[in-house]
Amino acid sequence: YTAKYPLRNSSPFSRIFQRRNLHPITNPTTSPQTRKMHASRILLARGKGKTIPIKLLSSVGTGFFYTTRKNVSRSVEKMSAVKYDPVVRRRVLFNEAKIK
Repeated sequence: YTAKYPLRNSSPFSRIFQRRNLHPITNPTTSPQTRKMHASRILLARGKGKTIPIKLLSSVGTGFFYTTRKNVSRSVEKMSAVKYDPVVRRRVLFNEAKIK
C-alpha cells in the first residue's frame, strides 16, 4: 500500500495507525474492555514518581499548615520555609511534618 500524500510522523507505528485506524484507544470498533486494557497498559509504562506530599506546619503552634510536594532524591533533609500564617497575621517559619 502506498500513500498518495506524505505522512506527518515518520514512526512506523504512526504510519500503520494513520492508514487503517487501528489504534486501540481511538478506534471506534474496538470494545470498551479492549480500550480500557490498552489505556491501563499505557499508564503502567511510566516510572514511579520521586515526589511525596508533605505538610508544612507553623512553628508558632497555631495549627495552620500548607501542603506541598518534595523530591526525596534531591533533598534528604527536612524542609522549612518562611511563609504567611493568617492566624497570627505574620510571616513565620514552617517546618516539615508528615501527612497523616
